[in-house]
Amino acid sequence: MYSEKRADFRREFLGFVFQSFYLVSYLTVLENVMLPLTTTGLGKKIKRDMAQEALAWVGLDQKVHRMPNQISGREKERVAIARAIVNDPLQMVCWCMIQIPCILILQRWFHLLWGQMH
Repeated sequence: MYSEKRADFRREFLGFVFQSFYLVSYLTVLENVMLPLTTTGLGKKIKRDMAQEALAWVGLDQKVHRMPNQISGREKERVAIARAIVNDPLQMVCWCMIQIPCILILQRWFHLLWGQMH
């Protein structure tokens, strides 16, 4: 697969959660979740709505305007999960030790995704 096609595949079908979360320090929580959508060609309002929905899924809809240094470590983990699920990937790739509450969020999300597929 060519590198461009691999990048397209990763963007469209995979969600990633990294151990150090890789949140951009000068972007708000909402803007960090919107990052995977930057190359989709969607309008800004649609991207914002998708990011807000993903943040609601992880229980951070009240913290969208906070900066990463204004939230706890567990909340950073949930922002990373929201960023990973914002584009409704078919597969989640986690390179970290996820806390139990976040595992429950992922299980709920996968259950919903499975229900939509069948």
